[in-house]
Amino acid sequence: EIEKYGYGKHNGFSIGFGINWRNFRMDGRSKFVKLDDGTITEEALPAGYDNDFSRIKVFSLTIPVMWKYRTKQVTFGLGPVFNINTYASIKNRYWDADGEKHKQMFKKIHQRPITVDIMAEVSFHNWFSIYGKFSPMTILNSTYANDVNFQPVSFGIYF
Repeated sequence: EIEKYGYGKHNGFSIGFGINWRNFRMDGRSKFVKLDDGTITEEALPAGYDNDFSRIKVFSLTIPVMWKYRTKQVTFGLGPVFNINTYASIKNRYWDADGEKHKQMFKKIHQRPITVDIMAEVSFHNWFSIYGKFSPMTILNSTYANDVNFQPVSFGIYF
């Protein structure tokens, strides 16, 4: 991360680079699937089948650009995070009525190539930071995933 202050006593900005690996998981009686026409949908498991999990994984290169306001003890930041979504897949794991384990994998699931999140952070100097991030853009291309799409919200702590 590169930080630059000098826009008044307290104002500055930062730009960074990172990687992000997000998993969106279901544990119920449904699973994510990619149909023959490329559509991503949710499908119920057959009667007698038991779901371990169904998940969508998205791998991204991230570029956060933050306006910063710092005091002696705390720095506040707000700005966009640009995500270059390089890979996404679906993985399902479940058991049939005879107890046999099954796995399904779907690749090229039509993730949006670029998404933008909104992030806010509060950093307590030389200790830790807390953040919240909201994704106003859906993760999957809506042409292929109208009924299975989400706008994630996340919170965290980093050191």
